Amino acid sequence: MKGNNIAFFGRTSTGKSTMINRLVGEDVAATGAGETTLEPKKYTCTGFALWDMPGRNDDISYFSAKYIGFWKGLSRRTILIINTVKEMSHVCQLLDQLRLDYNIVVGKFDMVDAAEQDQFKKQIYDEIKTLGFTHARKDKCDPTLTLTTAVAHDGANVQIYSDNGTDAQHWTIYQNSDVSVKLINFNSGKALDVDSSGTDDGTNVQIYTDNGTDAQRWVPNPAGDGVYVLTNVICDMALDTRYSGTADGTNVHIWSPNGTAAQRWRLVQLF
Repeated sequence: MKGNNIAFFGRTSTGKSTMINRLVGEDVAATGAGETTLEPKKYTCTGFALWDMPGRNDDISYFSAKYIGFWKGLSRRTILIINTVKEMSHVCQLLDQLRLDYNIVVGKFDMVDAAEQDQFKKQIYDEIKTLGFTHARKDKCDPTLTLTTAVAHDGANVQIYSDNGTDAQHWTIYQNSDVSVKLINFNSGKALDVDSSGTDDGTNVQIYTDNGTDAQRWVPNPAGDGVYVLTNVICDMALDTRYSGTADGTNVHIWSPNGTAAQRWRLVQLF
């Protein structure tokens, strides 16, 4: 597509067409109860074009070849939600895997009771933080969780290394259906994983193809001041630096929770 193309995606009745009308300055898109947009529709404005997309529901999937090709051709992508970011988390995950930028916008905020708006904003903000790219940084030193030599094959080792801004140190955190999360490395697209689903102190931590197993599910336990202890759901073992090391290249493994700084991680949101 040529020029600046901005599209609005979301579930049915999230206010996509209403936002189009506000941005255009007149009622060009049909609005009302239920889904009023059945096919992608373009509205040309001065210097840019807005695309009103059908709402995602049982009949409309954004994961078809048709839509994936459309995603890639856009200049900007906007995800509209109403109650929770999680209802569009799979779409956000797709865009993350395609390495495409997007904005998250809450629609129909005026429908939230005034007394509940602050709590609602906090909920949305917390969910966005969970979906965002992060560093997993040691609380007691500057080194950052990263991959050895930034390799991307299954079984590649994980270590700490001084923050250098590379994709080897960038992780996307995805909320699972329970309290656990999975961490996907931005460089490799692979998940933080306990080697062979081990449960012993000192079991190595690696990256491995995302497979949905418990070896790749981690619970971020708040330890205060934005610091977390990441425990694996298999055995409640904590992500830990070997011998409490702080030097570049120190290995990362799992160990019984012990309250030491070697198991405290600060998640730093990049944007």
